[in-house]
Amino acid sequence: MRRWALGALLVTVGLVLTGCGEASPADQARDDARKKVEAAYRSIAGSPRIWPADALGRRAIEAGLEVLAIDGKESGNGEPGVTMVVIVLGHGAKHEFYGRVTDPVDLPFCFKLTFATMHKPYPPEPVDCAGHGNGPITFPPLPPPPVEPSNDAIREALAGVPPTVDAVRAALDKLDLDQRIRVDIAARDGAVGVGMLALGSYNERLGCTMVRVAPDGTIEVWGPSRVQFQPGELSCNGTEATGHAGITPPH
Repeated sequence: MRRWALGALLVTVGLVLTGCGEASPADQARDDARKKVEAAYRSIAGSPRIWPADALGRRAIEAGLEVLAIDGKESGNGEPGVTMVVIVLGHGAKHEFYGRVTDPVDLPFCFKLTFATMHKPYPPEPVDCAGHGNGPITFPPLPPPPVEPSNDAIREALAGVPPTVDAVRAALDKLDLDQRIRVDIAARDGAVGVGMLALGSYNERLGCTMVRVAPDGTIEVWGPSRVQFQPGELSCNGTEATGHAGITPPH
């Protein structure tokens, strides 16, 4: 009995050391490509909002994929949504005795990605790379994100300004803010609050600055953490600012 157990152990060790039973480099490359696409899909589909097709294409490129074709208008409103065909290189090789690597390969594989119903993942579908355009799609560069005013610039603009909505609005107008920064001002209990929400080219939230002018003129400026001003959390508005919303980081 011991001889049989020892023999089985030696066979297992021999298989490991010689690389027997290892997937072929091509199969390894296919598996590697699938894992890369699945990870990229999760990063693209993980944002719970409606995205236009070109934004999804840009996000796919940022995730390391090449986009061959896109069909549809926007995701998040149900099927058919947006579909795209992407291409990715998968890597494989033979692993021999003492870790020697031979016959490395980098092979292209194509997948169809679907973005339709919000919060519903669609597994990447392997497809033939042929018949999907004449090469990877490129997109023109987006304008740079809006430049948010510094805390010091805000304090300087509001210094000595009475705590009224009209006075605070007039003072902030002098900052000549980018039109992509949404400014909301509200008054409550003698204080004036300001929420400045910086938006990207697809109305994605990039930054939030909160301001509170107290009844005695004291000025407070803070920026909630990114987690705190995402959709479903703080709206980054003036009413929230009067109550110091987001001034304390989440635990």
